[in-house]
Amino acid sequence: MITAQHVGQAIIGALESGEHGKRYPVGDQNRTFNDMLEMMMDAIGEKKKIINIPRWLAIAAGAMIERQFKKQGLEGGLEARHLMKHIMTDYLYFDATDTAEKLGYGRGAIEEAIIETMKACYPEKFVFDNN
Repeated sequence: MITAQHVGQAIIGALESGEHGKRYPVGDQNRTFNDMLEMMMDAIGEKKKIINIPRWLAIAAGAMIERQFKKQGLEGGLEARHLMKHIMTDYLYFDATDTAEKLGYGRGAIEEAIIETMKACYPEKFVFDNN
């Protein structure tokens, strides 16, 4: 996981000090999809059971989403069947330390960024929040 702010910093870092044609794995904390969902639910004060579906069902659901988009003349920008296959069911971990140092991007504040995103999406859940 990584915040959008830190992705922006990594992009600037790659433009300013990256090597042409080189790929940089950009990230921060190795967390699961369930971790992200739990942080989102905690941010709005809700507890919901997270049910993980089998990989084959995630792929089928992604393919169905792609067909629906195509029928509507839309393009999602990502291939949902692959996204759901890998992001929702795999554990993809790497050490971002070298890349963060090379590109000079910040790290941390993921939970805070998720809270801010949830505030923007569900402002009614934060009526009494002074932040």
